[in-house]
Amino acid sequence: MLFGVALFVLLPVPFTVYRGVQHALLYIISGGLASIFGWLSLYTMTYKISVDGSSIHVRKSFFKKFSLDVADIDQVDWLVSSSGFGKMENVTVRVGSRKFGVQTFMTNSEEMMAYLKANVDDSKIRTETRGFVS
Repeated sequence: MLFGVALFVLLPVPFTVYRGVQHALLYIISGGLASIFGWLSLYTMTYKISVDGSSIHVRKSFFKKFSLDVADIDQVDWLVSSSGFGKMENVTVRVGSRKFGVQTFMTNSEEMMAYLKANVDDSKIRTETRGFVS
């Protein structure tokens, strides 16, 4: 969102200050780009997973919300990638046609991964390890 605001400020404001009022299309394009980047950042920042006992609540975007019980989980795909930079884990949880993912760089991902390991049957967890050659 800050990138969109910065883009809106950096494009038309200097032109207006130093050269007077510019063509209206400059302001329209700048405002449009700022709003697009703002909506994209809000869309990506709304991804949230919370746990309440044995119930998992997932919010993927503004209007995509669902809840599921841990017992309803069909499959957990656990992908571990190691490289010279470190280890990256990507966990995809599938419940029927719905799925959600947890990755190492997400806030509190370690707690969610530990919760899944503790509460999901081991036969439903499929683990794959990939090592990269440097």
